[in-house]
Amino acid sequence: MIKTFLLEVGTAALFVDRKNIVYGASYDSLLTVPPRCGYIYKWPDGNSSAETMIYSEYMTDIQSLFVSENGDIYAYDYEMVDSDSLRWFEKKHDVIRWSSCPIVGVSVMNVTDNCYGLFIDLNSTLYCSVRDKHQVLRKSLLTNAALSPIGTIEGNQLNEPQGIFVDANFSLYVADTGNNRIQYFSAGQKKRNYQNWW
Repeated sequence: MIKTFLLEVGTAALFVDRKNIVYGASYDSLLTVPPRCGYIYKWPDGNSSAETMIYSEYMTDIQSLFVSENGDIYAYDYEMVDSDSLRWFEKKHDVIRWSSCPIVGVSVMNVTDNCYGLFIDLNSTLYCSVRDKHQVLRKSLLTNAALSPIGTIEGNQLNEPQGIFVDANFSLYVADTGNNRIQYFSAGQKKRNYQNWW
Protein backbone atom coordinates (compact mmCIF):
# COMPACT_ATOMS: atom_id res chain seq x y z
CA MET A 1 0.00 0.00 0.00
CA ILE A 2 1.26 3.47 -0.90
CA LYS A 3 0.29 6.33 1.38
CA THR A 4 0.78 10.01 0.60
CA PHE A 5 1.22 12.68 3.25
CA LEU A 6 0.55 16.10 1.76
CA LEU A 7 2.01 19.38 2.94
CA GLU A 8 0.95 22.82 1.80
CA VAL A 9 4.56 24.04 1.80
CA GLY A 10 8.01 22.75 0.81
CA THR A 11 9.09 19.51 2.50
CA ALA A 12 12.53 19.56 4.09
CA ALA A 13 12.98 16.71 6.62
CA LEU A 14 11.35 13.45 7.75
CA PHE A 15 11.39 11.17 10.82
CA VAL A 16 9.36 8.07 11.72
CA ASP A 17 9.34 6.94 15.37
CA ARG A 18 8.94 3.43 16.81
CA LYS A 19 5.15 3.88 16.96
CA ASN A 20 5.04 4.64 13.20
CA ILE A 21 4.21 8.29 13.83
CA VAL A 22 5.49 10.33 10.89
CA TYR A 23 7.02 13.77 11.50
CA GLY A 24 7.74 16.18 8.68
CA ALA A 25 9.38 19.60 8.56
CA SER A 26 8.64 22.20 5.97
CA TYR A 27 8.88 25.88 5.26
CA ASP A 28 6.86 28.45 3.36
CA SER A 29 8.49 28.19 -0.06
CA LEU A 30 6.54 31.19 -1.36
CA LEU A 31 8.59 33.60 0.75
CA THR A 32 12.07 34.07 -0.69
CA VAL A 33 13.46 36.28 2.10
CA PRO A 34 13.13 35.89 5.86
CA PRO A 35 11.08 35.80 7.86
CA ARG A 36 9.88 32.57 6.28
CA CYS A 37 7.59 30.42 8.37
CA GLY A 38 8.76 26.97 9.43
CA TYR A 39 6.50 24.12 10.49
CA ILE A 40 6.85 20.68 12.03
CA TYR A 41 3.92 18.36 11.37
CA LYS A 42 2.91 15.02 12.86
CA TRP A 43 0.82 12.25 11.31
CA PRO A 44 -0.41 9.68 13.87
CA ASP A 45 -0.17 6.04 12.76
CA GLY A 46 -2.70 5.27 10.05
CA ASN A 47 -3.79 8.89 9.64
CA SER A 48 -3.15 10.91 6.47
CA SER A 49 -4.18 14.23 8.07
CA ALA A 50 -1.35 16.16 9.68
CA GLU A 51 -1.37 17.93 13.02
CA THR A 52 0.74 21.10 13.27
CA MET A 53 3.17 20.53 16.13
CA ILE A 54 5.42 23.59 15.95
CA TYR A 55 5.26 26.86 14.04
CA SER A 56 7.96 29.53 14.06
CA GLU A 57 8.57 32.64 11.97
CA TYR A 58 12.33 32.18 12.17
CA MET A 59 12.54 28.41 11.70
CA THR A 60 13.47 28.82 8.08
CA ASP A 61 15.13 25.72 6.70
CA ILE A 62 14.96 22.54 8.78
CA GLN A 63 17.21 19.96 7.14
CA SER A 64 17.09 17.11 9.67
CA LEU A 65 14.80 15.81 12.42
CA PHE A 66 14.98 13.35 15.30
CA VAL A 67 12.24 12.61 17.85
CA SER A 68 13.32 11.16 21.20
CA GLU A 69 11.42 8.49 23.13
CA ASN A 70 9.95 11.16 25.45
CA GLY A 71 8.56 13.14 22.50
CA ASP A 72 11.15 15.93 22.37
CA ILE A 73 11.79 17.02 18.79
CA TYR A 74 15.34 17.83 17.71
CA ALA A 75 15.66 19.81 14.48
CA TYR A 76 18.66 21.25 12.70
CA ASP A 77 17.68 24.68 11.46
CA TYR A 78 19.73 26.58 8.92
CA GLU A 79 18.34 29.81 10.29
CA MET A 80 18.71 33.28 8.85
CA VAL A 81 18.99 35.70 11.75
CA ASP A 82 17.78 39.29 11.35
CA SER A 83 20.46 41.76 12.42
CA ASP A 84 17.89 44.53 13.04
CA SER A 85 19.95 47.61 12.17
CA LEU A 86 21.11 46.69 8.67
CA ARG A 87 18.27 44.30 7.71
CA TRP A 88 20.70 41.67 6.45
CA PHE A 89 20.55 38.10 7.54
CA GLU A 90 23.36 35.97 8.87
CA LYS A 91 23.46 32.18 8.99
CA LYS A 92 22.97 30.46 12.31
CA HIS A 93 23.58 26.71 12.51
CA ASP A 94 21.75 25.30 15.52
CA VAL A 95 20.22 22.03 16.58
CA ILE A 96 17.08 23.01 18.49
CA ARG A 97 15.24 20.84 21.03
CA TRP A 98 11.51 21.43 21.16
CA SER A 99 10.21 20.02 24.43
CA SER A 100 6.72 18.62 24.27
CA CYS A 101 5.32 20.34 27.36
CA PRO A 102 5.42 23.32 27.16
CA ILE A 103 6.54 23.73 23.56
CA VAL A 104 9.76 25.70 23.89
CA GLY A 105 12.74 25.70 21.54
CA VAL A 106 16.25 25.62 23.04
CA SER A 107 19.57 25.40 21.21
CA VAL A 108 21.44 22.23 22.25
CA MET A 109 24.25 22.27 19.67
CA ASN A 110 25.82 24.91 17.47
CA VAL A 111 27.76 23.72 14.44
CA THR A 112 29.81 25.53 11.82
CA ASP A 113 27.97 24.23 8.77
CA ASN A 114 24.85 22.39 7.60
CA CYS A 115 23.79 19.29 9.54
CA TYR A 116 22.24 16.75 7.17
CA GLY A 117 21.58 13.97 9.67
CA LEU A 118 20.65 13.82 13.37
CA PHE A 119 20.57 10.91 15.79
CA ILE A 120 20.41 10.50 19.57
CA ASP A 121 21.73 7.27 21.05
CA LEU A 122 20.61 5.43 24.21
CA ASN A 123 23.12 7.41 26.31
CA SER A 124 21.60 10.74 25.22
CA THR A 125 24.49 11.59 22.90
CA LEU A 126 23.49 13.78 19.95
CA TYR A 127 25.14 13.08 16.57
CA CYS A 128 25.12 15.52 13.65
CA SER A 129 26.55 14.77 10.19
CA VAL A 130 28.21 17.95 8.91
CA ARG A 131 28.43 17.16 5.22
CA ASP A 132 30.55 20.04 3.99
CA LYS A 133 33.11 19.64 6.81
CA HIS A 134 33.35 15.88 6.09
CA GLN A 135 32.68 14.79 9.66
CA VAL A 136 30.12 13.67 12.19
CA LEU A 137 29.99 15.63 15.44
CA ARG A 138 28.75 14.25 18.72
CA LYS A 139 27.85 15.90 22.02
CA SER A 140 26.41 14.58 25.24
CA LEU A 141 23.04 16.10 26.09
CA LEU A 142 23.66 15.31 29.79
CA THR A 143 26.90 17.29 30.26
CA ASN A 144 28.50 20.49 28.96
CA ALA A 145 31.25 18.56 27.17
CA ALA A 146 32.66 20.01 23.96
CA LEU A 147 31.80 18.69 20.50
CA SER A 148 33.75 15.59 19.52
CA PRO A 149 34.44 14.95 15.80
CA ILE A 150 34.30 11.50 14.19
CA GLY A 151 35.84 10.72 10.78
CA THR A 152 37.54 14.08 10.42
CA ILE A 153 38.81 15.43 7.11
CA GLU A 154 42.42 15.25 8.43
CA GLY A 155 42.08 11.49 8.62
CA ASN A 156 40.63 11.44 5.09
CA GLN A 157 37.77 9.36 6.42
CA LEU A 158 34.42 10.76 5.35
CA ASN A 159 33.39 12.61 2.22
CA GLU A 160 30.04 14.45 2.47
CA PRO A 161 28.38 12.31 5.19
CA GLN A 162 24.61 12.59 5.42
CA GLY A 163 22.35 9.93 6.99
CA ILE A 164 23.47 8.49 10.34
CA PHE A 165 22.34 5.72 12.69
CA VAL A 166 23.64 4.49 16.05
CA ASP A 167 22.71 0.95 17.09
CA ALA A 168 22.10 -0.47 20.60
CA ASN A 169 25.84 -1.31 20.87
CA PHE A 170 26.70 2.36 20.14
CA SER A 171 28.21 1.57 16.76
CA LEU A 172 27.81 4.40 14.26
CA TYR A 173 26.72 3.89 10.63
CA VAL A 174 27.26 6.81 8.25
CA ALA A 175 25.94 7.29 4.73
CA ASP A 176 29.30 8.43 3.35
CA THR A 177 27.81 9.95 0.22
CA GLY A 178 30.98 11.23 -1.47
CA ASN A 179 32.70 7.84 -1.09
CA ASN A 180 29.62 5.85 -2.21
CA ARG A 181 29.54 3.65 0.88
CA ILE A 182 28.12 3.05 4.33
CA GLN A 183 30.94 3.65 6.81
CA TYR A 184 30.92 1.75 10.13
CA PHE A 185 32.56 2.96 13.35
CA SER A 186 32.52 0.63 16.35
CA ALA A 187 31.66 2.11 19.76
CA GLY A 188 34.22 4.74 20.80
CA GLN A 189 36.09 4.64 17.47
CA LYS A 190 36.81 8.03 15.88
CA LYS A 191 38.77 7.02 12.78
CA ARG A 192 38.62 4.02 10.49
CA ASN A 193 40.88 2.66 7.83
CA TYR A 194 39.69 2.90 4.25
CA GLN A 195 37.86 -0.41 4.03
CA ASN A 196 34.33 -0.29 2.73
CA TRP A 197 31.84 -1.84 5.10
CA TRP A 198 29.32 -2.44 2.31
